Amino acid sequence: MRSSLLLTFILLPVLFAQTQLGSDIDGEAAYDESGYSVSINSDGDRVAIGAPYNDGTASDAGHVRVYEYSSSSWSQLGSDINGEAAEDYSGISVSMNSAGDRVAIGAYKNDSPGNSGNSGHVRVYAYSGGSWSQLGSDIDGVETNDQFGKSVSMNSDGDRVAIGARNNDDAYNNAGHVRVYAYSGGSWSQLGSDIDGVATYDESGFSVSMNSDGDRVAIGAPYNDDGGGNSGHVRVYAYSGDPLIWSQLGGDIDGEAAVDQSGWSVSMNSAGDRVAIGARYNDGSGTDAGHVRIYEYSSSSWSQLGSDIDGEAVRDESGYSVSMNSDGDRVAIGAYMNDGTASSAGHVRIYEYSSSSWSQLGSDIDGEAANDYSGWSVSMNSAGDRVAIGAYDNDGTASDAGHVRVIEIGSVTISGNSGFRMMSSPVAGQVYSDLLAELWTQGMTGADYTGGTANVWIYSVAGQSWSALTNISTASQTAGAGFLVYVYQDANNDGDTSDDADLPVTLSVSGTENSSSATVGSIGDGNWALIGNPYYSTIDWDAVTKTNLATSAYVWDSQAGTPAYVSWNGSAGSLSNGLIAPFQGFWVQASGGTGSVTIETADKASPNASNFYRTMQDSTGSMSFSISSGDYSDQTYVSFMNNGQEG
Repeated sequence: MRSSLLLTFILLPVLFAQTQLGSDIDGEAAYDESGYSVSINSDGDRVAIGAPYNDGTASDAGHVRVYEYSSSSWSQLGSDINGEAAEDYSGISVSMNSAGDRVAIGAYKNDSPGNSGNSGHVRVYAYSGGSWSQLGSDIDGVETNDQFGKSVSMNSDGDRVAIGARNNDDAYNNAGHVRVYAYSGGSWSQLGSDIDGVATYDESGFSVSMNSDGDRVAIGAPYNDDGGGNSGHVRVYAYSGDPLIWSQLGGDIDGEAAVDQSGWSVSMNSAGDRVAIGARYNDGSGTDAGHVRIYEYSSSSWSQLGSDIDGEAVRDESGYSVSMNSDGDRVAIGAYMNDGTASSAGHVRIYEYSSSSWSQLGSDIDGEAANDYSGWSVSMNSAGDRVAIGAYDNDGTASDAGHVRVIEIGSVTISGNSGFRMMSSPVAGQVYSDLLAELWTQGMTGADYTGGTANVWIYSVAGQSWSALTNISTASQTAGAGFLVYVYQDANNDGDTSDDADLPVTLSVSGTENSSSATVGSIGDGNWALIGNPYYSTIDWDAVTKTNLATSAYVWDSQAGTPAYVSWNGSAGSLSNGLIAPFQGFWVQASGGTGSVTIETADKASPNASNFYRTMQDSTGSMSFSISSGDYSDQTYVSFMNNGQEG
């Protein structure tokens, strides 16, 4: 059967890994240390930022600011939430609920009424009618120098909060403890008894993390000695039984070696059956390089999930901060002393759990400048595709004012209607079925349905023709090559285009980012090649090595008018500054001889460069390709139109 096939391409809203969302969120004034603590909501569009040395109320009273992301920028939500008194250090810890309309704030050196100095307190605020109002009364520490509020964690609804007092002496001197409070009837009441540390100087409650329901809590005691002096440990407690009490879930999760300080940071997933634990002084990959271990609870015990995630270099202190997504299959790890950009600029790495191992997603997210300490704090949203990173000593506003950056990571979200998308992958060798697992695939071995017409194509540079894949489960992607997929709005083919399995869907990209250069060569004079960005970062077309190529790169975009493409020739064009987004496929043409393109890591642009061109519509067109798919084979004129149709 021979037929003329009109390909209608649509590349609709795509969100890319390791692209900064909006501008830096800078601290207010010198020495505020904004970003000392940070907490992002489930959607990743609100972020609470602690600046414990802010002087808004009085010297070092501290404050918290909450920001909302809208129209590509961060705007403050309500006014500053200021600390009560001088040297309270309000904002030393912060935790936001799922919706982002409640926030718990620790002021660990507050002098609570009836108590002596540094007993500490926590205040919880709710956002309504454009302002933040305190919810209930202060939740005060009980003894002098308890430092109640050093750590804080709120459940999803925002009606339970776990609070650490690392220096509490109820069990032993500086053993520490955690209290959990529930909000009901306009006040906060303690839920169950104190959860005390087990030995002198354990500082239990130094870190704390609560699950979504608020009935499980992970508690870090980094100075516990069970695995050796200051090896540290984590305990997990569940609120259950009759009567309801806090009982330990499984055994202690001890640090690996003396002085590791395991439990310095801790983060629990939504269900409370996975926990990530930072040990900032672990020596697995070098002295004080640090590491993170993730544990899973099953059959009444905690077992390590995958191998250790070690820091990059000596004295990085990787694991100083850690944050896990809701499913517990992605984790953000801060190493605030890393020297990737400059001395102690800091960095954050994102890892994903797949096939029984943890693999880094994308490149390191490096701090801006020397001594920024980026990664001092970190917070990941529910999906694990946005992460807020605090760099408390950044000098963007003034010396040590601090800042927070929010980065989008490790996935591509496809929305809109049925139609073609031109894409690429930042992971060399990735099997197509892995990237496209959330989409309906057909007509290929390993597809959701092996019958019908195939809906994934590659373009042959040599033959100037399209060919459908025959086995989606074994075919792998070549770094730097673009590919074509027809996306069905009904992504699970159940006849309902409104359920959770349908567009929009997020395609997860696992594996390590391609770190080598990517070359597409042997492009015949006058011929076209569909190539793609091989990295998680935006690339600069001007920096790309080109041999015998027409100077322009072409990216099709429905907003471009007629013709419906944007281009850049090295000095001018509608493709803003020649910046090409991650996951983007685009066209180039050989001219003056056999052409080739080499894209290198040095061609990456700043993560601030987020110009995504994605939707295709009518154009005058100038390309004629041979299409081969199932029963269809013909010499076909390709036009780019606004609305694709299933067929």
